[in-house]
Amino acid sequence: MGGFIDIVEDGKNGYLVEPGNPDGYHLALEKLLSDYSLLKSFRLASREKAQEFDIRQVAQAYEEVFSSLIHRS
Repeated sequence: MGGFIDIVEDGKNGYLVEPGNPDGYHLALEKLLSDYSLLKSFRLASREKAQEFDIRQVAQAYEEVFSSLIHRS
């Protein structure tokens, strides 16, 4: 799929708001701006999630897939 769905875990490191829902966007933004500890926890969770997309992690995942395909043959 790709995009925000792969990066944002709703309620853990961000909020997913339906397109065309300004009230939902406003509420999510208001929650983050009014609660520094929540904002900080989202920030830390986002940094952790970003490591899944590190080039070394992605390369290793591809290597494991290719290796398993080679060993099946």
